[in-house]
Amino acid sequence: MPLIKIRNLTKSFHKNSNNTVVLDKIDLDIHEGELVAIVGSSGSGKSTLMNIISGLDSNWSGDYHLDSCDMQSYDNEQWAKIRSCYFGFIFQSYNLIPYLSCLENIKLPLLYFKCKKHYYSNTLVETINRLDIKEVSSNKPSELSGGQQQRVSIARALVSEPRILLADEPTGALDIRNSEEVINILKEINKDGTTVIIVTHDMSIAELCDRQVSISDGKVINGINEDSVVNDKINHNEIQGYNFPYRMKTVLLNLFFLYKNNKIKLFLSLIGVIVGIATIVLSLSVSESVEKQVISELSRMGNNTVQAASYGEQDGLLIEDTFNKLKTFKEIKYISPYLRTQKKIKRAFKKYDNNISNDASTILGVSHEFKNLIKLQLLIGRLMNQEEVELGQTVVVINEILNKQLFGTHDSIGNKLIIDNMVFTIIGIVKQSDVRTPQPIAWIPYTTFIHRISNSNVINEFHFTAIESDLEKIIIDYLYKITKGSYTFWSDKEYVESLNRVKNLFSIFILSISFISLFVGGSGIMNIMLASVSERYSEIGLRRAIGASKKNILEQFLIESLFVTLLGGFLGVLLSVGTLIVMKNILIDFEIILSSYSIFVGVTFSLFTGLLFGLLPAIKASKLNPIEALSR
Repeated sequence: MPLIKIRNLTKSFHKNSNNTVVLDKIDLDIHEGELVAIVGSSGSGKSTLMNIISGLDSNWSGDYHLDSCDMQSYDNEQWAKIRSCYFGFIFQSYNLIPYLSCLENIKLPLLYFKCKKHYYSNTLVETINRLDIKEVSSNKPSELSGGQQQRVSIARALVSEPRILLADEPTGALDIRNSEEVINILKEINKDGTTVIIVTHDMSIAELCDRQVSISDGKVINGINEDSVVNDKINHNEIQGYNFPYRMKTVLLNLFFLYKNNKIKLFLSLIGVIVGIATIVLSLSVSESVEKQVISELSRMGNNTVQAASYGEQDGLLIEDTFNKLKTFKEIKYISPYLRTQKKIKRAFKKYDNNISNDASTILGVSHEFKNLIKLQLLIGRLMNQEEVELGQTVVVINEILNKQLFGTHDSIGNKLIIDNMVFTIIGIVKQSDVRTPQPIAWIPYTTFIHRISNSNVINEFHFTAIESDLEKIIIDYLYKITKGSYTFWSDKEYVESLNRVKNLFSIFILSISFISLFVGGSGIMNIMLASVSERYSEIGLRRAIGASKKNILEQFLIESLFVTLLGGFLGVLLSVGTLIVMKNILIDFEIILSSYSIFVGVTFSLFTGLLFGLLPAIKASKLNPIEALSR
């Protein structure tokens, strides 16, 4: 029963209207354990026959049975698995990958081979010892002689213990002594039961084989065996597909080769990715920090507070009596004037070093309900009450900034202050939480403000909160009408919405710059990967020959691209961390947090960039014709 059975095999090339027949109705049997030489001159079709036998060329007509299975219906993926278990290749030009050590070159078929696990250790050591290349296994191919390189090539072909060894002009690049050594090695391999097929034009080599199959002008002249019985199928239990063991190490070696040959281009491309990812992480972190800070401040200021203000002299402004009527509206939960002026404040008695505030302080006239509209964190003392407001008493609540300016670290409760030549008693100290007024502030009853400070009963600004948020607009519309449009109204909700719009516009602008940077960096990486495909044609062809499928090649180049952009993403995150540290030292009062979400988005975008811009080179590499790639 032949291991290889070929009947009526025809191979032709069509170009324009011309049809060139390379193999013409060939019949051939090769039995397991044979040592066969396929002999013919250049252009006779012997290499084409070898490519068809190994499945590198699947465009033919006729019958081809391998191990009693009809191979005509097998696709590229199935043939890749067949090659990984059934075939070992020895090439005239060795086809060793230059940036891998000899050991890594020998182990290369194990990337795509998954027949028996013990091969990964035992067979590898046995193969290296058998071919006497242990001492040079750590060397690069360029450091070896031609004979040593061919031994490495043979070891690579044997490491997966193939049933068929295909040797294409194995002695073509060697001197007589090394040629004899290679032939002797092949004969020893054949004695162990491996089927060896040598393709050669040298009759002296062919005569050393058990049988010579001569090909001329696409036809077999002699060497055809008798016909034999065809069984059902190949034992597919031996063909389990793709293996992962050495993949990552090989990818890293590929990346080192990529870096070594494209240092400047790769660095410039990485800059684009680094800047793009850093900008994305920074913009998201700053945006998220701003949002958290504003929400935190607004939560301390009060919920759904509406502010009404009038600028300049206008008709329709509320006066004190009219404003007092608003306090009776059941739809309004809290309401307070917000009268302001700038005054210098003195201590009534000079007991400490300073008796005047460093700068003019803000004096605010408010009601006792103001504490519910802008929430003040009371540090010591108390806030003004309703009676003090209604009677217009001279009490004052100051913030910690003003307290520090006037009293340092001393307790100022009960002390007297002079505001506009009037003496006020300090009843409380608060921590002002309104980030929009980070300055020395004093709160006094609005009645005191009207009658003793401003001498005007006009309420040009006030704040209120509705019982329900749905009533907010109704109240605003009513107030707008009775005041003849003299006030401008805005709420905390509108403030947040406005801030979010600005924040979103800022984010869109920054992210646009990031995407441009990523596009430039990704395009550079794509160009480098395309150049890498061109530089590695022979390697791609070799990988396909030893069992890599199109999918494996696609995955390999995609992974390489992803590794590069992930490196850029990692460096981009580091750059953003460094930038945030600098920003924290500059913006002391503003806390910027590097969130895990922003890092996740940055890394995701780096992966997406690698996938997007690595896809074209990967597809190009996977679609290469292995025969053409090996010939380059």
